[in-house]
Order: sequence, then C-alpha cells, then structure tokens
Amino acid sequence: VGSNREKLDGFYMAPALAGWYSGVSNIAIPATNKTITGFTILRDKEYRPIIQNNLMAEGVTLVQPVSGGGLIKWAKTTSQSGFAVEEESSVIFIRDRCAKIARQAFKVFIGLPDDGTLIGSMLGTLNNLGIAFTSQKLITTFRDPKVVRDSVEPRQYNVEMAIFPVLGVDWVYIRLGIDT
Repeated sequence: VGSNREKLDGFYMAPALAGWYSGVSNIAIPATNKTITGFTILRDKEYRPIIQNNLMAEGVTLVQPVSGGGLIKWAKTTSQSGFAVEEESSVIFIRDRCAKIARQAFKVFIGLPDDGTLIGSMLGTLNNLGIAFTSQKLITTFRDPKVVRDSVEPRQYNVEMAIFPVLGVDWVYIRLGIDT
C-alpha cells in the first residue's frame, strides 16, 4: 500500500488478473502461463507439486510466486464437467462475446413481419456471423446454422449454430526415446 508492504488476502489478485485481461485485445489468449504483476507472493506460499495439481484439478486458478508478481499455472473455471470448452476461461469469454454479438445482430429482426423472406435473411445473418467470428479468430469453424419457427410460440424464431472456439495450449507432452 503506497511504499509500505502490507499482507493482503489472495482474493486481491482477482483485480490484478482483471487488469491483465483488460490489457489483452484478443480474448482468445488464455491467461495460462502469463505473469500478473503489482504484488509479491511470499515464497512460503508456494505449494508442493501434488497440492498444486490437486488444486488445479478442482478448478482453482493457481498463481505461483515469481519475481515481480505471480505466474498463472493454469487459468481455469470451477466447472467439474471435464469438458475443455467449459474449463478454459478464455473459451467462456469467446462464448460470451459471440453470444453478445449475435444478440445485437438479430435485434434488427424483432418487430418485422414474416413475409416469406425472413428465415432466409436470418440464416444469411447467422452465416455471416460465423464467417466474422472465424476471421476474428474467436472460433476455428462453425457448422449446422439453423433458423426455425418455435413449435410452441409461433412469434419466436430459434437460431442455432455450433461453433468451435479457439483453444489455448495447456500442455506440451514430450516423449524422447533412446535409440541405439
């Protein structure tokens, strides 16, 4: 605090991580293996490898002490599903960004009459969104764009598309063999 050193709870690192995220223009870049700064983690706060692995397995974003801040060992969410797309925080950001952009893009259709060209126009918008998300490197590909009138509520259209988000690299497995 100022020029003095103060001991604070670990939850104060969340604003440091938020600051790191706010400085990264590409939301597909994961925080894994990045250093957040502005604090010092005491060396006696470093866990043994088995404890680190157990914490990360439970969804804890572990920050390891390094000079000038903390190294994020693995940026995860607390999802216990086991699916990579639900564990990676960068993928959650991608999903949320794509959903927000899609809601804005389809807002123009609300209040229009269904004149026989509406579904085609909506499908064109959906395909254009998939192409835009791909060119922005938020997703690698998309498939199965669908626009259908809701079977229960005829004033509602259901818009669906499978997107495949850009995933970060969390591990590199290296296997060396001795050749004789």
